[in-house]
Formats: sequence, structure tokens, C-alpha cells
Amino acid sequence: SRRNNGVPPSDPAVELPLAAARLACRGSWATRNSYFGNTAGRGEGESESIKTYATYEDERRIMQAQGRGRIAWVDPSFSVGRMGEQYRNVPGNTCAARTNETLEGVSSLRYAEYQDKRAAKREKTIRKWDPTKTYPLNLAVEAFTDMTGVLQEDPDVDLVRGRAISLSQSECCRHWDVEVAGEKQLQRVSAKRVALVIGGEPKPIPGIVGGGGAGMEEDQDMGSKRTIGGRKMKRRRRRIIVPLDDVLDTKSCRKLFEENKDLSQACWGIVGNSHSGVLAAKNVSDNIAQEEARG
Repeated sequence: SRRNNGVPPSDPAVELPLAAARLACRGSWATRNSYFGNTAGRGEGESESIKTYATYEDERRIMQAQGRGRIAWVDPSFSVGRMGEQYRNVPGNTCAARTNETLEGVSSLRYAEYQDKRAAKREKTIRKWDPTKTYPLNLAVEAFTDMTGVLQEDPDVDLVRGRAISLSQSECCRHWDVEVAGEKQLQRVSAKRVALVIGGEPKPIPGIVGGGGAGMEEDQDMGSKRTIGGRKMKRRRRRIIVPLDDVLDTKSCRKLFEENKDLSQACWGIVGNSHSGVLAAKNVSDNIAQEEARG
């Protein structure tokens, strides 16, 4: 049985590969039937536990967390993830009718109610958008911000602020343990069911250190020599990786070109396809054309 004054032992035979879990756990997690408190003497369907760990002089001690909800929601900031932080000025790729149908079908989110409140203040909303057209993502960010607020007030939902760094099964495989790294402490969430809703991030370009989705080449003295027409010439080439976020957002891309005038003279390559790749190529192309028009 678990003790409230010590870290429960782990069983390597039932743990997931933690390295893979750490790579994957970068966004929101939601755990169903997760509880705070002591597990001793409780029956089926009653509280399991959420424990909080802190480090004092290299010794880990448990501090008992307080909570009564049936769902533990894990997220670093509860600010609509990367969409809220990076992609407000990016056009979406889902028609309004599909979004409305999905979100209106979950009455507990009160989506229609808050959309109507925004419309009453003459704000643009997804519900008032042409149902056959796609909409800018800032409208989705506003809608999800409203729904996040609704969930934060729900007594059945306990918020756990931080990043999930590992996922493993408990002894006897009775529940899952999720370790969450907060700003100042490490927490453990125990639950019978775990939903991984971690979203996505730009992937690194194969063979190149660091992430990104676009790159350019420009002339620069690299020191090595090659022979052209009987003459030895120094090779001049430099590769620069531009983060996807800087070229996907229209305002960020414009700022990038304004601050780096040589970008319009470079040879660009876009790594990736689908929605993000098309938008990155369009934004880069539009800015190059704009700089060339200025002369």
C-alpha cells in the first residue's frame, strides 16, 4: 500500500518507457477519475490520490495536496496552448459549421452562450461566421479561452499547473501515475484513466540541430576553396534556419523581413507541407514580392 510520507516504489516491469513519455508530454493532459487525498480505506470509485513533491536538501518529501474534483487537468499555463501563444494571426483550415457543430454538442462548455455574449458586444465570432468558410484562429483562441474559464470554475475539475514529464502504471496496474513538473515543485497525479491531449510542435529538420520549418542560403566566405575556370575560388555559402512560428504568423513574418532586409535576396526552402507549409511558403513569397516592389 502507498504511504503518505514517502515516495511510492516503482515497478520497472509495468512502467512505460519514460524517455518516450518525456518527449511526448509537452502540452495538456486530462485525467479522468483522478483524486486528491489518502487512498487508505476507500472503496471502488472513491478517491485515489494526487500527491505533491518538493525538494529540501536533496531529500524528496511529500506535501499532501488539497482537491476534491473527479478530473485533474494538467497544463503549463491554461492559455490555449501554442495556438493562443503563437497562432492568433494564422488563418484556420476548418469551416465554421464543423466547429460549431462539435462545440455546441458539449453543453457543459457553454460555447453558444459565450459566443452570443461576444456577438452582443459587436465582436466577431465563429457562430456568426459564414458556416461554409474557414475562420482566423484568433476567433478560436477567444472561444477556447471562454471555455477554459468555464472549466476552471467547475468543481469537478482540479487544475494542475505544470508539464507532465513521465507516465507510469502503479503497482498491480491499478492506476496511472503522472509526474508533473511545476514552476517550484513536482507533483504526482494518480488516475484510472489518462487522456493525452498534447497537441503538436514544429519538428526539427532531419540532420540539422534545432527546430524550424524554413531555411535560406546566402553568400558568405566559408574558407574552403574550389576551382572554376582554372581559378581557385573561395566557397561562399551560409545556411540559416528560421523557426516555423516566425514565418507562419503573418505579422511575425513581416517583422522578420523588416528587421532583416537581406532575407528577400536569399534562396529559401520550406521543409514541410499541408496547412503550415503552404502558409509559410505564401508568407515568405508575399514578403519577397513586397520587398522587390519597393526596389
